[in-house]
Amino acid sequence: MTRVDHSRRRRVVAGVAGVVLLLLLGGTWGVTRLDDHLVADRVADGRRVVPAATRGDCAAATAAYRGATTGPLLPGRERPPVPADAARLAGECRAVLRGDDLVAAGRPAQGLAAYLEYRRTHVFSPLYAPVRRRIQDVVLGRSLPRDVATCRLVALAVGHDNLPDPVDASPALLTTCGEQLRTTADGDAAFLLSTVRTRHPGSPEAARAAAAEAELLVGNAVVADTNRTPHRIRPGSGDATVVVTNATRTMLRLAISGPAGGRVVEIAPCALCRNLDPAGNETRCEPGAGVRATISLPPGTYRVLAYQPIGGRVDSWTGRWRLRPGRYAGCLARLGG
Repeated sequence: MTRVDHSRRRRVVAGVAGVVLLLLLGGTWGVTRLDDHLVADRVADGRRVVPAATRGDCAAATAAYRGATTGPLLPGRERPPVPADAARLAGECRAVLRGDDLVAAGRPAQGLAAYLEYRRTHVFSPLYAPVRRRIQDVVLGRSLPRDVATCRLVALAVGHDNLPDPVDASPALLTTCGEQLRTTADGDAAFLLSTVRTRHPGSPEAARAAAAEAELLVGNAVVADTNRTPHRIRPGSGDATVVVTNATRTMLRLAISGPAGGRVVEIAPCALCRNLDPAGNETRCEPGAGVRATISLPPGTYRVLAYQPIGGRVDSWTGRWRLRPGRYAGCLARLGG
């Protein structure tokens, strides 16, 4: 073999070695780039969890958390840590998604129960407001059944659990559920019916709710009938008009129930009344003293309960009003008077 052949062979070997070296270097660089890319994706997944959960998109938050914890990495590569708040919110989102799945499956009452349980246990979570919107959507929808169990959930949703930000519900739902729960003894019925009176006084269901609330309150009265029909001061025609005076320092509430319907009337305390007994109430009704309310009712017989709802319900008296057309007047000067 000539010297020229040896030289050519060395050049070929060197060229092949250079190509191999370039391939090795390129492969290493490519693997490194791929590894960096996969790690960056997993870190980005972890960072997407909290914003998605905060805006209420639990599906996106769960997908991002799954990517951060199970997404692809090269063999042997240590997985980047997931932020603690991301892991916590992903866990909370799983509970919220159970409610979403139930609602989507046509089981709104069960979904509402899941949302309410979440709201009860996560008052300070970023998901509280999104879950409240879900509760509102379910309660305002038309798919909820009107059974006793569901109506108890409605009472919780509109604020009977004393949590902040109670949701709104239609007066029709509140009234129907209040009527449905009248046979229970836990206060849900009175709460729902009074919610119609206080939040929706101008609704078409207001009169029906007031009649049901008054009937419930009078029926649950714990004192015997002691009051008689107010004094009839002038005959007339049409409705009976009753002027009731509150001569106490406490809010007075009258529940009036009869075959022609019913209502609940609140009379403000008398701030200027001065003839007080040790309990702070007027000992008698002075002329011109007290706060008055004028109540118009169709003629008929009514069961009436007067009570003062401050510091817990305190029954004052119950009685029957037998009203004819004309004007009547009565005054409450003390509890039990």
